Amino acid sequence: MEKQKYCLNCGAPLHGRMDKLYCSEHCKDTWHNKRKSRIRKKRASVMSVLNNNHEILTALLQSGRTVWITPLVEAMGFKPDYFTRLVEIGSGSIRCECFDIRYDVSKTKLSRITQMPDYKKERQVENGQISFAAKS
Repeated sequence: MEKQKYCLNCGAPLHGRMDKLYCSEHCKDTWHNKRKSRIRKKRASVMSVLNNNHEILTALLQSGRTVWITPLVEAMGFKPDYFTRLVEIGSGSIRCECFDIRYDVSKTKLSRITQMPDYKKERQVENGQISFAAKS
């Protein structure tokens, strides 16, 4: 005896094919639209945090100080778990990037905050292979 399946969107009992997931095209579209909406909202939320971190890092960079205590920076609204790139550099420190700003993080401090050079990538095709060359 088969177990009764229900529509993923509205919960109505399903009839017909065994692999059916939705009771109608409307429910299928609604379910996928809700899913995409959640993904867009989560992505927007992450981008908002990254943009805030970038603004804080820019302000810290412009201040001229080279070392900042992590709790102080977090009190400014910085969220250390959000970055665009991570590289472990040993001795308990990690190097992070938030878009074009690079910084070292340890449990107690943020240090070596630097602006990375602005590179424009130019596509080059040689012998049928595509490569990207940095142009300043």
